[in-house]
Order: sequence, then structure tokens, then C-alpha cells
Amino acid sequence: MTSIEPTGTINDICVFSDSGLMLLALDGSQIPSYFIPALGPAPKWCSYLENLTEEVEEGAQTTIYDDFKFLTKEDLERLNMTNLIGTNLLRAYMHGFFIDHRLYKKAQSLADPFAYDNYIAAQKRKIGSRTCFMNNVIKRKLPKVNRVLAACILEDEEAENETKGADGDDIKKKSKKKKSLSSDVFKDE
Repeated sequence: MTSIEPTGTINDICVFSDSGLMLLALDGSQIPSYFIPALGPAPKWCSYLENLTEEVEEGAQTTIYDDFKFLTKEDLERLNMTNLIGTNLLRAYMHGFFIDHRLYKKAQSLADPFAYDNYIAAQKRKIGSRTCFMNNVIKRKLPKVNRVLAACILEDEEAENETKGADGDDIKKKSKKKKSLSSDVFKDE
């Protein structure tokens, strides 16, 4: 489709029925108009828009760069492809060149033959570190009844253990209520 980027904020849009002509109400005093042929034909009173779009479509080039990769001169030097400059395999464009994507992939595999192996090794290390981390995490199974109470008890106990590990000694005595609500209740005899 298209992208409309007016100079101010859009307050309202007026689309002429059965046409692709749109008028935008902006913050300023001017009302810009846009014609989008994909939405519909031009209104009868401004048929010159149809003629303009037909001329633009006829003059449009069909150069598609989907199957091409853009490379700079440094990239060509890194891939040892500077000898292709001036041939029909490279198309000069602005500050670099377009090259067929298949040829680029072949040249890249020749320039760095162990890139795939390095990628696989990096992925294995990444997955290994994840599984190693996941193996260290202990998941406690909560009972089916009173899950909320059990989760609160376990959280309190973990917080106590953390403070005990940080201080090194336990100064406070547990109250009788706290003693009865410990994770020992979950263990079978």
C-alpha cells in the first residue's frame, strides 16, 4: 500500500466514495490531498489523476533487488571479490555494489569455511548454559489442597533461609504459630 506522513497531526480524513482520493484535515490552514489508485479510481471531476498514474506506471522500472545483496568495497575485499568490479556480476549502486545472493553465499562460504561450525558450537554453548541454569532451579511440588497456604509457607521458609545464610546466626526465636506452619507438615512419616 502506501505510507502517508503529513507535516502536522491528522484531525480528520475525508475519503471520496468509490475513489482513491483522500483529503486530510491537519492543524494548519492547508488541506493536503492524496490519491491512492489501489483504493479506487480517480473521481470524474479530476480525471487527470488517472492519466498521471498511468504515466508513472509506464515509466516505472522493473528493477527488483530482492535476490541481491548490497556490498561495500570493504566487503568485496574481505570476500576476495574485487576482481569482479566492472563485470556484469556486480551492479554499481551509490557507495557499493549489488551482487546475486546465491553468488554471495558461495563466496562467503569460501572466505570463511568454518563459520557454520562456529555457529553450531555457539548454539550448543548457549543451549548448554540454559539447561545448566534450569537444572540448578529446584521446583517444589505443591499439594493439591491449600496450594496458596503451602506456597506462602515455602516462601517464608526460603526468605528465612536467605537471611540465615546472610547473617550466619539466627537470633530471633520462632513463635509457636510459625513452628506449626513449616514445610515439615508436607512430609510423610
